[in-house]
Amino acid sequence: MTKESVIYAIVGPSGSGKTTLVEELIKKFPFLFYEVISYKTRDKRPDEVEGVNGYYVSKEEFIKIRNQNIMIAETVYDGHYYGADEGELLPLEEGKSALYVIDYESIELLKSQVKKIKGHEHTKIIFVYLTIDHDILEARLRNSGNRSENEIKSRIARLSLEHGVMEKADYIISNNSRDTNDMVRQFIVNVFIKE
Repeated sequence: MTKESVIYAIVGPSGSGKTTLVEELIKKFPFLFYEVISYKTRDKRPDEVEGVNGYYVSKEEFIKIRNQNIMIAETVYDGHYYGADEGELLPLEEGKSALYVIDYESIELLKSQVKKIKGHEHTKIIFVYLTIDHDILEARLRNSGNRSENEIKSRIARLSLEHGVMEKADYIISNNSRDTNDMVRQFIVNVFIKE
């Protein structure tokens, strides 16, 4: 590869707007970005599409995939496995930048695994954290309609743990407004143009 490839690792609490940011960036700039799609062992939600929002597999299938490929990242969250394999890096070779919604614990694995893949030794991983006010987050989780009360409480409790993660980010985007265009503008102006 002749130019430096970039993977933007998008991290933040559930409900912070990670998926919305990625969807909007791809919709507005499809020639610049693509999304890394993960294998997931959790059930597909009613509004999710196979191959677009994830590849929904059993734990046994996930382990088989992991044993056959180099996983660029993987994690276990709430008892479910998540991960992406090296095939997700192919669009980097076309000059696009990757957007990968990932948990913080997987960033170091992502960095080390990508470097092992021929042609990606110099791929740059940029850690972007989406921050959100506690009250706004709780309202978004409750209004989404696709999470149980226990899941909402678990995700809110995790928010306090994630604030320490924010300090380690290369860039921070605030998503306290309901203006998706503002979040996209912050990413393009404060992250993408600087890289």
